[in-house]
Amino acid sequence: MTQKSNKEINKEGFEGDAAVLIRKEEEGRKPRERLYAEGKAENLETYIKMHKEIVLPISARYSSEGTTVVSEQLEKNLLQNKGLVYFGGDGLDIYYIDKDGNVAKVVIDPTSSLNEAFRDDIHWDGRKLDELIRQELKGLNMNEVNQYESLPVLIEDSIIEYNRDIQRKLKNKKKQEFDL
Repeated sequence: MTQKSNKEINKEGFEGDAAVLIRKEEEGRKPRERLYAEGKAENLETYIKMHKEIVLPISARYSSEGTTVVSEQLEKNLLQNKGLVYFGGDGLDIYYIDKDGNVAKVVIDPTSSLNEAFRDDIHWDGRKLDELIRQELKGLNMNEVNQYESLPVLIEDSIIEYNRDIQRKLKNKKKQEFDL
C-alpha cells in the first residue's frame, strides 16, 4: 500500500473502505469560533441554536422551599408539546419547548445578522420581522400558540417560581459565605 498525502485523501474522501477528512484540530474549530465570535446566523434555526437560553428545566420539580415548580401535569404537557412556541415581551422574545422538554427563550435582536437575512423581504413586501419569524418557525415544525392560553400561562408561572427559587438559593449562599 502506498502512502497518500492528506491532500490526496481529502480530495478522494476515502482511505481504504473508510470515508475520511484529515485536518488539524485548530482548522476544525476556526469556522465555529468565527461564527460565534461574529454572532452571525444564516437562518432562524441557526440563530435559535446560538442564542437559546433554558429558562425552565424540566428537572426543576421542586423549589428549595418545597413548593412545586414543575408539576407532574406540566411535565407531561411539556413532553407532549415539544416544538410549541409562543411570543412574549415586545414580540421578539420566543419561548419554546425544546426537544428535551425544557422551556427555552430566545431574544431576537432586530439589529442582528438575522435581520439582515430578511432585509430584502422586509423592504420589498412590507412585512415586519416578527411576521417573517412566525413564517420561518412554521417551517421548523414549531406550533405557535397565544401567550395567554393556559399552557403558556402555566409555564410563565413556573418560570417565575423557578427564578424566585434561584434568588432564594443565592441569598442563602451569600449568607453562608459572609458571616461577621
